[in-house]
Amino acid sequence: MVAHTPVRELSPAELKLIPGYERDREFGSRKRQQQFLCGRALLRLMLQRWSGESADSHKLVSGEDGKPSCVGGPAVSITHSGDLVACGLAEAGELGIDLEDVDPHRDTLKIAHKFFSDEEAGWLDAQPRDRFFMLWVLKEAYVKALGQSIFGGINRLRCIVEPPNIEIRSTGERIHALCLYTMGGRYLALAATQAPLAAISFVRWEAGSEQLVSDEGFGFMARTNDRAK
Repeated sequence: MVAHTPVRELSPAELKLIPGYERDREFGSRKRQQQFLCGRALLRLMLQRWSGESADSHKLVSGEDGKPSCVGGPAVSITHSGDLVACGLAEAGELGIDLEDVDPHRDTLKIAHKFFSDEEAGWLDAQPRDRFFMLWVLKEAYVKALGQSIFGGINRLRCIVEPPNIEIRSTGERIHALCLYTMGGRYLALAATQAPLAAISFVRWEAGSEQLVSDEGFGFMARTNDRAK
């Protein structure tokens, strides 16, 4: 399942979805606090829907890398981009989710030649500009699934995107599936170590409600064959 919601100031009723130890965390900026609280409230609503237990009853912990996990529950992942936060949930293995805005001002080829493999950078030289963002968001989701930093793990995954297919050329870890979607002017990627990604349900959370409603605003772009790499 994938869910999203706008980053905003949560109402008192929405804040009750989050236990006090998370609500009282301190952050360097108000924006970062809002991103965190919206992400945790959204994730807890997903867990409530998944388990039938109250949103604030689930124990969430973070690893040294900041990756959240649900004690005794499914695999989870959180991402934010601009004014949007999204969460993913999978019943097996590990999961990574990432959102990436298509920035018209980013020097994509310079970044690709600095951080990507020679094969990927050379391939991007002859591709539409959006292919850079497709690769970047997939790499982000990959390192999140494995609990690594983007700069420490970005080159562990090397792949080529030719919609509707993602071809993995090499990977330092076992990944079961990668999947890529569009959402407005963004790309959304998922990486899973065990769970298949062939049938994902998309939902959204609207302000003032505790309901997650179906969302058809995501467009499928590409995926790997669901088999271990």
